[in-house]
Amino acid sequence: MFRITLLQNFRLNGELYDAVSIAEDDQWRRIRSVLSPSFTSGRLKEMFSIMKHHSANLLGSMKKKADKDEPLEMKEFFGPYSMDVVTSTAFSVDIDSLNNPSDPFVTNIKKMLKFDLFNLSSSLLGPVEYQALMEMEYLDGVINESLRLYPIAPRLERVAKATVEINGLVIPKDMVVMVPTWTFTGTLICGPSQRSSNLRGPRNCIGMRFALVMMRLALVEILQRYSFSVCKETEIPLEMDIQGLLMPKRPIQLKLEARS
Repeated sequence: MFRITLLQNFRLNGELYDAVSIAEDDQWRRIRSVLSPSFTSGRLKEMFSIMKHHSANLLGSMKKKADKDEPLEMKEFFGPYSMDVVTSTAFSVDIDSLNNPSDPFVTNIKKMLKFDLFNLSSSLLGPVEYQALMEMEYLDGVINESLRLYPIAPRLERVAKATVEINGLVIPKDMVVMVPTWTFTGTLICGPSQRSSNLRGPRNCIGMRFALVMMRLALVEILQRYSFSVCKETEIPLEMDIQGLLMPKRPIQLKLEARS
């Protein structure tokens, strides 16, 4: 019924003309089948030690601010952490952008993308293991609910592959159908076990599980030692910018309080 296209393709993608998010039909299937084995559970488990190396760097950098009782700009820490994990696992390059923000690789990535990459029991004090992390259902629920309230993409798009009629509404072939996910966030429209903004189906994010492991690990290792708290620099309520990806117009600033 609908062509498996994630976004409208304006043919302005340059060298990214065949990106997995833009490619269509048979070309997309070929690319997806090549990339998918890189994100299996087994592969993610192999990458876990690399993620832990960078989460330790993240914690160390945040500790420096916490020890001085200074507010932390969240993007300054989680953006480089994400970039370090991706470059290490995908390219085998350890750039340590947390401590080397002027590294040429970091600078070029920022120019190319035009933006910077981005209550648990205190008794859980031992080293975080992959399997235990995957079994933390409450943590998974917190992340999914946060993504439901603040979806990364404010809208989703599909292109009709053929003319179709749905409940009397005719959708012509090649018409773009947009789903405004941002407008759904004010009302609970699904059950507790389904509260996730992650797009399902064949075009779901190929790196979704990779990103979730990375987020879970960082949150657990930080919350083992600290609690987040608001401070005078914290903007309440947040003012969101929905041009492109959904993000705060101004950086989120919080403080870390050491757990006793």
